[in-house]
Amino acid sequence: MTTDREPPFTDDRPAPPRVCHACGMLTPSDIPRCLECGAWTPEAIEEIKAARFVDVLRERKAFYSYVFFWVNIGVFILMAVAGGATDPAVLLGFGAKETTLIQSGEWWRLVTPIFLHIGLLHLAINNYALWGIGPQLEVLYGPARFFVIYVLTGVGAIVASFLFTPGVSAGCSGALVGMIGVFAGFVLRYRGEIPELLRRHIQSRVFFIIVLNVVLNFMVSVADVSGHAGGFLLGVAAVWVIPFQRIGEKGEKTLWRAIQVVCALVLLVPVVMGIIRYDGPRLPTRPMHIVTGLVTLVPGMWGSYWEGPTGEFLVAFNQAEAVYKLLNQTLHKPDKEALPRILQLNQEAQRELRQTPPISRSAGVLCARTLDLLREQEVLLQAPDLPGDALQKNHDVFIKLKRDWLATDGKRMGLVDTDEPQQ
Repeated sequence: MTTDREPPFTDDRPAPPRVCHACGMLTPSDIPRCLECGAWTPEAIEEIKAARFVDVLRERKAFYSYVFFWVNIGVFILMAVAGGATDPAVLLGFGAKETTLIQSGEWWRLVTPIFLHIGLLHLAINNYALWGIGPQLEVLYGPARFFVIYVLTGVGAIVASFLFTPGVSAGCSGALVGMIGVFAGFVLRYRGEIPELLRRHIQSRVFFIIVLNVVLNFMVSVADVSGHAGGFLLGVAAVWVIPFQRIGEKGEKTLWRAIQVVCALVLLVPVVMGIIRYDGPRLPTRPMHIVTGLVTLVPGMWGSYWEGPTGEFLVAFNQAEAVYKLLNQTLHKPDKEALPRILQLNQEAQRELRQTPPISRSAGVLCARTLDLLREQEVLLQAPDLPGDALQKNHDVFIKLKRDWLATDGKRMGLVDTDEPQQ
């Protein structure tokens, strides 16, 4: 039997020999070592170097990356118990960065925001990034040096935010961007010491985390540009000050352990001060506050009022303000038939204020003084002859009390007087 088809062409010829880069002799190209002098090919040397580098890193264990990860979650749960991580009073009570409070002497707010997050999505973004790049950086630098990098970049980012971005902010993203800065500087400074494959892996991983953080942080409107820039620059600078733990280097050097202890005190002392000086809603708060505090993704997702202690306080205080608005109308246009209605609203407002726990010490003072004014107003409303001057004075005192509080603590919480014209 025959066929007109040509048999398929196959080239079974051996590959041409290569010239050994070490001795210059010819040796088979499919063998990674020279048969004459035993020298490895440059490609094989690179693969061996990369494999050894990766094997050593795999033997090292990350620790503090996971500690910070779970601390973030634990603090978030505590904030939920207090009323929710998006509640302004809770954020300030737990030590969020707020410019005027730091200027007034609450210096611990330059540290405590590292562990706070504004909503579940903010926590998820930052913890995902921490889980993704924290262990990689920690095995490169060792636990002590990683701890120092995390604290210095995190605190430095908050300081940059304090200097250049007024208002309230929180989150560990400054430290995360700092770690990204370390990686960016690392692949530049040590490009001759680390395998090319590992360098490309680090670059691709860091690029993904950068894109994720930039996009999602701006989506939830919690990005602090000055804080991120400060953390990144400090991270890049840290590469030239803090050496990584090279292959063959055993354990942590005493110097870095000592610096780690100092950085641990930098974290611990402000946290203790923040606990001692806690000025937020009482723990635990109401069950509904806890539920909304755990599931709220971003600030304001539940409507115009926060579904937490701040919102509950505002509802109670606004009820008292409604009494005064109605009274003010009656004083300018006397209507004795409206007095029973005002008296009823007065009593309801007193009951609401008594049942609503204060969201801060100053809010507690505001509630107490408002209750005193409402009780005084109640007595005046029941007088045989309506004492208009006394009621007007009572009204004016309330208005001043409200405006003074909104100009200080209320302003820090983002609250405004809707009766005042907005600039």
